[in-house]
Amino acid sequence: MQGYKYQFIHDRIQETAYEKLKEDRRLQIHLQISRILQQELDGEKNIIELVRQLNYCKELLTEDERVQLAIWNCQLGEEAKQSGLYMTAIDFYNEGLYLLGDRYWAHKRELMFTIYFNIGECEFLKGNHEIAKNMMNIVLNHAESDLEKLKVYRVMSFVFIEEESMDVGLQA
Repeated sequence: MQGYKYQFIHDRIQETAYEKLKEDRRLQIHLQISRILQQELDGEKNIIELVRQLNYCKELLTEDERVQLAIWNCQLGEEAKQSGLYMTAIDFYNEGLYLLGDRYWAHKRELMFTIYFNIGECEFLKGNHEIAKNMMNIVLNHAESDLEKLKVYRVMSFVFIEEESMDVGLQA
């Protein structure tokens, strides 16, 4: 495959060819593409495409690869959030959560804290207050420092103020 480039004449031809592949073959192709992209990784240039390919074939990854992919998803989520692309950010963060699951609170607490916190903050910014509160409560249960708790209470107070629950907002 190296040295050769293939391109379909039309997107529909590519889509049809892709749809005819069995699911396990699709996953293998995405894994192969991601391996090539990893070899050619040039800073941030290919990271989005690499993460996209790895997200497709995440079931085939080793545990260490899944953790690295969760970190990359978190980084891309941060970039999307800073650009005001909250839904895109949530998608990246949710991929990270899917890859790690709750079992990583013990081993990767800071990463889990960051992912849950940022989902909560993005959901608040999108106006999804219930989801934001649920995420912030999860984060609050795992907060270890006063600074972490303060970050959570800050967002929760904004949520309650937005909901016009001034008393509860002031309590937070």
